[in-house]
Amino acid sequence: MPSGFPLLEFLNAVYKHRLIVVCTLMVGLPLTVITVRALPNVYRSTTLIMVEPQDIPETYVRATVTTRLEKRLQAMNQEVLSRTRLEGIIKDFNMFEAERQQGIPMEGLVDRIRRRVKVEVFAPDNAFRISFDGGDPRMVQQVTARIAGMYIDENLRIREEHATGTTEFLEGELNKGKRQLEDQEAAIQVFKQKYMGELPEQRATNMQALESSARQLEGVSAALSAAMERKLILDRQASEVRSFRSQEGTADVSANAGSPTMRLRQLETQLSDLRSRYTREHPDVMLTENQIARLHQEIGANPSRDEPGVDPSLPPDLAQAINQSRLDIKRMKQDEERLQRAIEEYRRRVDVSFIHEQQQKDLTRDYDVTHGKYQRLLDKKLEAQLSQSLERRQKAERFRILDPASLPQAPIKPDRQLLTLAGAALSLAFGLGIPIFLWRIDTSYHSAEELSGSTLPVLAVIPQVYTADVDRRRRRYRATVLAASAAAFIIGLGASTMVTTFF
Repeated sequence: MPSGFPLLEFLNAVYKHRLIVVCTLMVGLPLTVITVRALPNVYRSTTLIMVEPQDIPETYVRATVTTRLEKRLQAMNQEVLSRTRLEGIIKDFNMFEAERQQGIPMEGLVDRIRRRVKVEVFAPDNAFRISFDGGDPRMVQQVTARIAGMYIDENLRIREEHATGTTEFLEGELNKGKRQLEDQEAAIQVFKQKYMGELPEQRATNMQALESSARQLEGVSAALSAAMERKLILDRQASEVRSFRSQEGTADVSANAGSPTMRLRQLETQLSDLRSRYTREHPDVMLTENQIARLHQEIGANPSRDEPGVDPSLPPDLAQAINQSRLDIKRMKQDEERLQRAIEEYRRRVDVSFIHEQQQKDLTRDYDVTHGKYQRLLDKKLEAQLSQSLERRQKAERFRILDPASLPQAPIKPDRQLLTLAGAALSLAFGLGIPIFLWRIDTSYHSAEELSGSTLPVLAVIPQVYTADVDRRRRRYRATVLAASAAAFIIGLGASTMVTTFF
């Protein structure tokens, strides 16, 4: 049994199992050469696509798609590398014809195509590269160009759909906001019509009208007082004239007594004089009133106590002044009543305007919020329509092929020289590893030095004797090694065929 790992014993083990080492090399090297030569050439075609910014500055028209390039490519990968798209490529370029004839499912072929497509993003340069691997240089170039075109078309479709969807969404929200705004405008209009003249914004006008009416009332009241004083003076003058003429005019009265109209005027003048001196219950006043009533019945005239005619017993100027004074007093009283009613109305409007102010604030606050929202939506809709127009005219951000799909001149793999050297090294390592393994698991002693570490004494050393039994075992060992080598060669050849077929 080995006690360490001395170089001499290792070489002895290798020499002892030299047949295994030679057979391993004889199997590994041919299989490596066959496999490497059978591996198909793999060509790669690449195309570089740059993201061009939109032609119109974003300060004028904002883009609707603002996501980063990496996220957009991730979304487009799901569509471009979908089963439907890749299956169309396989059929258009007649790829995997042998595999399809053998009945291999299309899903497996699509997965193989998907694994061969590589997308590299260069975010600082705002560009990305698409590469595709395959066995036919021309086909690889065409497929790469097709995939690049699919990315460009998909980008245009996504951007246009996004812009159209944004515009449609904003139009729907704008119509909803417009209906809500019209309803609130109608409510405000009904409120203003209902409380016209009592609105808060009319409070200042009502206050001015109230002050103006108050000043007019003061003026009318002062004028009314002056008119009443003037009327008293005129009545006093008329009484004096009547007293003077009552003593001298008895004959004239008798002469004109036959005229009911003149008699009526005389009695009215006399009644006015009596009223200025006595009360209504005085007998002379009552008698005169009864006489006036009988004369009215005689001449068929309607009595008019408020506006008596001109007294013929008075001078014309004095009678006209008295009559005009009565008319002015009546008009001023009407103006006074009208102004008092107006003042009360204006006061009521000012008072209720404070109550309506809160109601109007509630209505206008909701209206202002809705109007602001509507205006913002309108601005966004206009921006979305401009962005949609840019997308349709292809003036927005777009993909442009900077380097077209290249026609590969040399395969990128396999590196046959490197693979051959690697296979030879692996065969040698495997061939040397088997003797080492067998040497490490061997529990027998082959020399007296191996027993030096034990307590057993060495009595004698007997050299190896080759007998017939030993020869049979050696022949059986060689046959087993050769048979295992042949089996390993056959198995390796089948595995090599499968590997090359897969690639």
